[in-house]
Amino acid sequence: MGIIKIAWVKWDLILASHEKGGLGIGSLNSFNLSLLLKWRWRLVNNPNALWVRVIKEIHGPESGFAGPGCYTKGLWYDIVSFITMRQSQNVIDLNTLTRVIGNGMSTRFWQDVWIGNESLATRFNCLYRLDTRPNRTISDRFNSSSFSWEWLRNPPLSCNLHQLVSDLASVHLRSADDSWQWNLEPDGV
Repeated sequence: MGIIKIAWVKWDLILASHEKGGLGIGSLNSFNLSLLLKWRWRLVNNPNALWVRVIKEIHGPESGFAGPGCYTKGLWYDIVSFITMRQSQNVIDLNTLTRVIGNGMSTRFWQDVWIGNESLATRFNCLYRLDTRPNRTISDRFNSSSFSWEWLRNPPLSCNLHQLVSDLASVHLRSADDSWQWNLEPDGV
């Protein structure tokens, strides 16, 4: 039996493209991130798939976007938490996957992120707590050309109702269903 010799090669050379003399494998970290984001994409675009219903039954309806939204810990919690962590480190842009509002029938007005980078319940928590029907969808709230409100009591000025109304001024519902959109830009590499 002969002696086995190991040919040591720099990792950077292995990851480099064929044109630069490498093997063209690419970044394993980027590949892993893209696969994890693909799971999130499949979750939001196939809400009736059996595996999605199982995940949401085990981990809760908010289990696709934040670790704290998961009811139990496990592999799915780890996937979601890893994506959330990478977003907080600015490795993955918060707006990589955004909601595109069509008819507003499948997007919850307060809980889903559809204006800005956080839910309206987070941004306008005071108003959210005063709402008598906080689980309504956008289309439930929209009457012909404006939004309707049902408050427990009149909101104080500190709740910023005027800011919410201003943010909603440009919202127009369409006949198309709500959907998801990837917002990926080439990184120039």
